[in-house]
Amino acid sequence: MTFGVSRLLPFGWQAAFLVYTFGLVVLALYLLFVPYDKVSEKQQEPSELAPKLSRQDWQLSLVFAFVAGVIVLTYIAINVRVPGIVEKSGMGTAQTAGVILSLMQLIGIAAGISFASLIRLFRDKLLMLSGLVFGLTQIIIGFSSNLLSLSMATISAGFVYSVGLTTIFYTLSERISAHLLNQATSIVILGCSIGATATTFVLSFIGRFSKAPAFIFSVLGLAMILTSLFVLRFNKEKSGMASES
Repeated sequence: MTFGVSRLLPFGWQAAFLVYTFGLVVLALYLLFVPYDKVSEKQQEPSELAPKLSRQDWQLSLVFAFVAGVIVLTYIAINVRVPGIVEKSGMGTAQTAGVILSLMQLIGIAAGISFASLIRLFRDKLLMLSGLVFGLTQIIIGFSSNLLSLSMATISAGFVYSVGLTTIFYTLSERISAHLLNQATSIVILGCSIGATATTFVLSFIGRFSKAPAFIFSVLGLAMILTSLFVLRFNKEKSGMASES
């Protein structure tokens, strides 16, 4: 869809929004072909003995919600700011930026394919490492002086972004009981939504000090790196508590 927007931009911003009609096609196909099972009245009745998250589960869910929020916030910031960098620096046009952002999203497929190997190789450190690399790619984006370095950093950011979010939900499913997983997942998704909503306000706040891409992405990158170090400390504390018990 990003690529479609970049192709339609020369015809005006009104035409660019036509790409979202593709969503209506997806909705129609969903309604036509996805089976719908009615929930029985017994299933609809709330259970008085519904299981609740423990203190440890709440702590894990809230930490992951915070990390996911920072990841989503910085990812959306890349989508918002990269087109401006490409055009204002003379590296290319809006269509060029659209192609770069499309590749950033498509690289998520490669991230999904390689996730099993990455989690087997890095285990509990994968979230921390992906966050560190994600932060570094943002700093590189800010200081990029040519289209090649900007493209490579942006596409790499898309890869580690997908790995980071996938790691969060994978780890959640491993550490939270199956009957409580929906509650924990809802908390993390709420964190993602808050991060997405806060993006505009955070960018506006950073812009008060400087509108230079190097400054903006350095702040965002450092925030992501500090969040990753927080994850490392959190994992160490959890490991220490587990060994003591």
